[in-house]
Amino acid sequence: APVAAERLRSAEGTGRPLVILDLALTRDVDEAVRALPGVVHLDLPSVRDAVPDAEVRQVDAARAIIDAEADDFERTLAGRSMDPLITALRSHVGRVVTEEIERLRPLQSRLPASAVPSVDGRADARVVAGGGVIRANSSSGAIAVSVAVPETTSEAAAEVSSEAADEPVITLAQAEHALHHLAARLLHQPTVMARRAGQEGREDAYRQALELVLGPDSVGGTHD
Repeated sequence: APVAAERLRSAEGTGRPLVILDLALTRDVDEAVRALPGVVHLDLPSVRDAVPDAEVRQVDAARAIIDAEADDFERTLAGRSMDPLITALRSHVGRVVTEEIERLRPLQSRLPASAVPSVDGRADARVVAGGGVIRANSSSGAIAVSVAVPETTSEAAAEVSSEAADEPVITLAQAEHALHHLAARLLHQPTVMARRAGQEGREDAYRQALELVLGPDSVGGTHD
């Protein structure tokens, strides 16, 4: 109170009241200050009294929003429990894609340079496992790939040379990109379903189903 009184005296003659804002849970200003002339004392009870009471339905609506967000957060955390399994599945598919890409490289190199056309300076990758030739047909607007398997590498080279002018060429880089794109598309739905299984508490059932379809190596090392 002495401090407030001193402040009040210093504010005399200004024509303005002395406003004291006390928002501590336990009052920091002596209640006697309220009685001093020219003092406006604002504390938590006075703020509460100045605000209209919230309607019950507004409070209930706010609580419903909080409950919904809390439930959504818990479901998200439950879904993230499947992260190790999803990572293992993606690694498994990634290894398969890498193995297939590596199978293309030595088979391509077995053809004579003159028999391997190029697109934008990149070697054609139409030779696949067993010396097969990838044929791309884009007449329908989508690329359909078929594989023919000649008996010898020389026959494969001759087929590549004779058909290079008539059919679209798929480069090794394009084949690699297509394989990665296909893997990503195939993994999308299993990833979504894995998250859902985690949210619904069906982690073990999902893991068992995945092992049944793809084999235990697909999710190896993810058991608790």
